[in-house]
Amino acid sequence: MDPRLAMIAALALTALPCFAAEFNHPPVLAEGDLSLRDPAMPFEALSLPDGSLVLAGNLRWANDLAVKSLLRLLPDGSLDTAFRPYLSSDAESLAHDGSYLYVSGYFAAVDGNPISGLARFSLADFSLDTSFHPLSQGTLVTAIAVRDGFLYELQGGSATPPSYVRKRALANPGVVLWERAIPFESFVDFMRLLPSGDVIVGTDIGTQPLYKLSGATGAIDASWNPPLSGAFQGGMDLEIASNGDVLLAGYGVDALARFSSTTNTRIVSWTFAFEPEATAQVLSIAPTSDNGALISGDFTAINGHPTPAGIARILADGSVDTGWGGLSPGGRGSIIHLWDATRFAVGTWNRTGGDRVVAGLSATGAAVAGFPNIAIDSTGFALGSVVEGSGILLHGAFDRAGGLARAGLLRIDAANALDPLYQPDTSTGMTAPQGVKGVALTDAGHYVINAGSAATSVQLHRRLAPSNGSLLGSPATIYPATTSLTSYAAPPRFDAAQSWLYVAGKWNAGGAVAARRFRPSDGLVDVSWTPDLPTAINTYASELSGTHYYVGGSFALPAPLSTGNLVRMPISGTGAVDASWLPNPNGAVRVLMIDAGANLLYVGGDFSTIAGSARNGLARFDLGTGALDASWAPLPAGTQNRVYGLERDAAGRLYVVGTLGSVGCFGRSLQAARISAAGLVDPGWAVSADSLIRTVRSAGTGKVLLAGSFSRIEDSDRGAVAVVGEGSDLIFADHMGDNTCAQ
Repeated sequence: MDPRLAMIAALALTALPCFAAEFNHPPVLAEGDLSLRDPAMPFEALSLPDGSLVLAGNLRWANDLAVKSLLRLLPDGSLDTAFRPYLSSDAESLAHDGSYLYVSGYFAAVDGNPISGLARFSLADFSLDTSFHPLSQGTLVTAIAVRDGFLYELQGGSATPPSYVRKRALANPGVVLWERAIPFESFVDFMRLLPSGDVIVGTDIGTQPLYKLSGATGAIDASWNPPLSGAFQGGMDLEIASNGDVLLAGYGVDALARFSSTTNTRIVSWTFAFEPEATAQVLSIAPTSDNGALISGDFTAINGHPTPAGIARILADGSVDTGWGGLSPGGRGSIIHLWDATRFAVGTWNRTGGDRVVAGLSATGAAVAGFPNIAIDSTGFALGSVVEGSGILLHGAFDRAGGLARAGLLRIDAANALDPLYQPDTSTGMTAPQGVKGVALTDAGHYVINAGSAATSVQLHRRLAPSNGSLLGSPATIYPATTSLTSYAAPPRFDAAQSWLYVAGKWNAGGAVAARRFRPSDGLVDVSWTPDLPTAINTYASELSGTHYYVGGSFALPAPLSTGNLVRMPISGTGAVDASWLPNPNGAVRVLMIDAGANLLYVGGDFSTIAGSARNGLARFDLGTGALDASWAPLPAGTQNRVYGLERDAAGRLYVVGTLGSVGCFGRSLQAARISAAGLVDPGWAVSADSLIRTVRSAGTGKVLLAGSFSRIEDSDRGAVAVVGEGSDLIFADHMGDNTCAQ
């Protein structure tokens, strides 16, 4: 072989990994879908001919199943796990013609197809009709109605004119039969059809919130102008009673009213006293066949009759059915819908413990046994995790997980499933739960710290039984009795050899120090160990070795010490800050991890320099000498990385999570990356998410658990928790082996 060709081939092989086109992304596994986050607000419900019920709105999770804007309840009330269309944004309105389900809203795509504002699904098999896309891209439709082969659509939802009502023949949906611009001052959201075929449109705010249009021509009926109070501005629903009257939702004294659709008359018998008068609101109306209505919303009584669940039945004469309603309190009913002759469904939001859709309620208003409640989880996110035997304790700010109530703390078992038997008591005796900011495993049980600026020491400290999470001991014995920790961020660390628990944060009383240690069993503070830190420091990370307690964050040290952000204190003596070890990173330290077997301390955060050397958010030190590892700099200079979590697996590989702007020789931002034991970035494993990943743990052979504030990871919906595979193993050897990327 020509020596020149051999040399060229060798150079090509050396440089090849640096010119790889893209990182390899590991598969997202079906495990770990625990639904910790995403707000829920059902907008509309529709009964279908087969007895099932479809709900539309801002929907992301139903129990532990990922959905996107639509879900379907089968006739028995269970969730249809097969109907999972992916809409790029919220669905607002529903209609059907016996053959198709029509959906409108703010979406620009359905299942990846460019279908904007209006879509339809076959009622035979619930497949998407990809040939039906009558609207141009960018068109948003807030309300629809179907009758006698015609489709009516409202292009509203904007504070800027114009807003239009249109009529189409379903036999030729691409042709608009008539179009009418609606005068308005703000949001145009509601449209309903009268028995006569005329159209009623409602606006959010305006001098005339209601308009009536001819169904034949679209002409506005200027003679119909019913008397409306300001309480109806911003109302949440408009419906048509069985006799053709208009039912309108509002606020306060006018939370509900009824108007004639043919004369400018308000039906005075439908005048109500809602409580509390100042804040009462009707959010949804469901007309009944007897000319009355079911209503749901934010109210506790109507005409003196208690309605603690925020739902009521109004009879045709305007009286309240006092024998109706068996739901327990706790919610604001954003939708209420008659399902069939004997049942109805109510969807609530802003409910303590998570939003829900309650299905299968009887004609008396009581829940029917055997019909499940569909829990739609409220906003939440994970902050960190702790390995516990073969399981993982995940903590953060969330109310529910996998359809179960979990206030900031849950256990993931060895199969990466939510442990239903571990129901931690994180609220007893607390006046203002703030979410679980840190967990330490002690010999006496899990030690949980709930943090918040307004929290008291009782709220900050509690011991939980490892078996089921129940509270151990009384509040008087589970926090330091002689001092008060008023704000804290760094996770606590427990020294099993000495039975001390180390915590860092802002302290009042017991000395002006920001780090203390005490016994979890009785709260006794070690008053002889008083590190010379300022009273108020922002601490994000802590670690404990056999000789030192390490604290990282964003803080300055008091004189004569200089700068700060990362310190260590000996666990012997008084705990004075070690002045001989001040790495002084120039940005915040967010995570610390000790590898005891290798005698190494890993430091992650926002810094670009540490110990006088350039490092982009990640560095490591020799625990014995305290020296920075000068040869280990796996993340190249460039966009500033922000590292939140670190984990070493059994193979010695380091998993790094956070906001990673510079990883290897590629310019793409990532949320998780892997580094080989030799310190080289591995392009065989890299993860992208739509928001922050805060914590990472090995989750069994070939699996990694990631948690944070994301709702989508790679191409999969996940509610802040995901399990991904290890992926391929292609260790990156960069240009000349010096981590300098070839141009």
